Amino acid sequence: MREVKTISIDDNGKSLKIRVTPFDSYRGSFFMIKVGCLLGIPALSSALGSMTPENLVGKIASLTIKPTDAKSLLDELLGCCARVCDDGTTVELSPGTIAGQIEAPETVFLLWVAAFRASFDFFDGGKWSAFRDKLSSTYRQVA
Repeated sequence: MREVKTISIDDNGKSLKIRVTPFDSYRGSFFMIKVGCLLGIPALSSALGSMTPENLVGKIASLTIKPTDAKSLLDELLGCCARVCDDGTTVELSPGTIAGQIEAPETVFLLWVAAFRASFDFFDGGKWSAFRDKLSSTYRQVA
């Protein structure tokens, strides 16, 4: 099971606690398939080797595709986040709830990045190379 993280984000000068629940293995895999389909598999492979999570989320947000395609991916990332209220209760963040919880548009971008980073931490610290090596090894075993 992936570790749920609680982070603090500045939202227009107000510190918010956000609980970030990473995608489970299946949702994460399918999410990356959808990103690959939107970016193109060669572009995704190239991007994963050289882009930070922040850059990749920015790329998804600025895709020259139907805005609804990018929106659905970004909404999925937002769904990993919940605001932790002062009394300890949480409000799941979604397009329908975010207006009452978040003030600044740039804070929404930070939430997308936090959710992506929590779900796909293998991009950091050379883990992507290790994943590609595992993928290559697995492929050779079934070829």
